[in-house]
Amino acid sequence: MAELEKATAWVEEWAGANKLGSSVLYAMRLCLEEALANVVMHGKGASEMAVDAAITADMVVLTISDDGPEFDPLTCALPKMAGSLDDIDIGGQGLNLVQSFSSGQSYHRDQGRNRLELLFIRADDS
Repeated sequence: MAELEKATAWVEEWAGANKLGSSVLYAMRLCLEEALANVVMHGKGASEMAVDAAITADMVVLTISDDGPEFDPLTCALPKMAGSLDDIDIGGQGLNLVQSFSSGQSYHRDQGRNRLELLFIRADDS
């Protein structure tokens, strides 16, 4: 979990240096935490995770990779979203959150690594 804190601190610093808006930072942090927590809890055999970010003209691309067994989170059946906050079960909503808070997602397996790319519409604080 200490590594998760390092990764979120890195994203916060990176977003600040790139003058991203607070709503983009919030979405990036939430998605990063969910994706990394899934690797830690379910990625049996993963010994290394990496996070990278890049900016295009209008998008932010957050890439999360790991060396665990092949797993495409975008092909999983998503649990049904609850009707209200009172109906939500703790756990099991991470993939729904990632899909709800990012503007797009892609997955591919590259040189023995899972690569999940999450897109966020760029918004500056200026």
